[in-house]
Amino acid sequence: MGERHPAGVLAVSAARPDELRERARALAREVAGLERVPMVPPAVPDLPFRRAVVAEEPGRAARLLEETGEVPPVAGDRPVIFMFPGVGDHYPGMSQGLYEHEAVFRDHLDTCLDLLAADLGQDVRGLLFPGEAPRRTGGGPDLRALLRRGEHAPEGLDRTRVLQPVVFSVEYALAKLLVSWGVEPSGMVGYSIGEYVAACLAGVLPLEQALALIVRRADLIETLPAGAMLVAMLDERDLTARLGADLSLAAVDGECLCVAAGPVAAVERLERELTQAGVAHLRARTGHAFHSRMMAPVEPYLEGLVRTFTLRPPAVPFLSNVTGDWITDADATDPRYWAGHLRRTVRFHHELARLWALPSVIALEVGVGTMLAGLADRHPDRPPGGAVLATLAGGDDMTDLLTSVAGLWAAGGRVDWDAVRQAGG
Repeated sequence: MGERHPAGVLAVSAARPDELRERARALAREVAGLERVPMVPPAVPDLPFRRAVVAEEPGRAARLLEETGEVPPVAGDRPVIFMFPGVGDHYPGMSQGLYEHEAVFRDHLDTCLDLLAADLGQDVRGLLFPGEAPRRTGGGPDLRALLRRGEHAPEGLDRTRVLQPVVFSVEYALAKLLVSWGVEPSGMVGYSIGEYVAACLAGVLPLEQALALIVRRADLIETLPAGAMLVAMLDERDLTARLGADLSLAAVDGECLCVAAGPVAAVERLERELTQAGVAHLRARTGHAFHSRMMAPVEPYLEGLVRTFTLRPPAVPFLSNVTGDWITDADATDPRYWAGHLRRTVRFHHELARLWALPSVIALEVGVGTMLAGLADRHPDRPPGGAVLATLAGGDDMTDLLTSVAGLWAAGGRVDWDAVRQAGG
């Protein structure tokens, strides 16, 4: 651990577009003769015309710089919204590249996993990073590729009581790494379990209590009967009309993209109806009916647990899954809100509308996958120039993250390049 990742970042800026092209070409000539791509040249100013590229090989970096076309000017310090996904895009080895190469990420993730070891009664590093050690060995099957072909992850990682706190921990550590690089969120939004990450980072509850709540919440979920969730290409009104007595509207993710949840037999009935009606649908990868009335039995226990915590108003604003609007101090500090959160509909489509109402915002998905970035990108209220980026998009972890940070800076976001240059400890 600690060796520098082969990818580097080249950033250049200028006051005029012609000056940017000249500087980019000069930097390309300089880099072409190097043995490796540097991790950001020193003293990169935040001028209006910007270009940033990420590459592992100097020749490719030089070509990317020379391809600089017309670049629109940006206003510096555009607000950044962190978007934290829920479960679903997980896989064994997720974030392993960051764990190997980034000391800040590694330290925060280790802190979380050490706390979880006491709550779960096991060290989950072996499930998160399968193999003899938490590092890529270059041998054996590509577990991520197997998953995408429909294979299953090891049962231990897929278990709700393991998966949810692990996803929380990875997203929390990734957010801390971004903040250490100068990427400070002006606001946050989380999808399902992701809202707990936002609440923790906003100071609503400390890390130890947040993890304890996630573990206990997951333990209670596992006591409930099996359920299922179905994604359907229908709007909220049309899907609600088909739910019947047993199913709940679990999520509103788009104008014509909603999720139903409930008992397995009821979901199978809905599947048959949608198939006959020619409506596109997809069964979610879960054994529980999250955000449905099947979760109601655990609410009293969760409320009792949260009442033992000291909840504080958020120091950073974040959006509420339950209301689809910015969370109020009253809701953030109400144990009943967090107890009912598991049962209530996730109104992510409405949250995105509030996000895109902010001026010149950059939406950054902080976690594994691109689901939230895709929803934000396609949202009808996304304004021209509304930037959407994803941190861990499914390729090499470090390259993905550096690419997103480079894109964020090029779009007008603030990045501490000196901190990025020191990365890889």
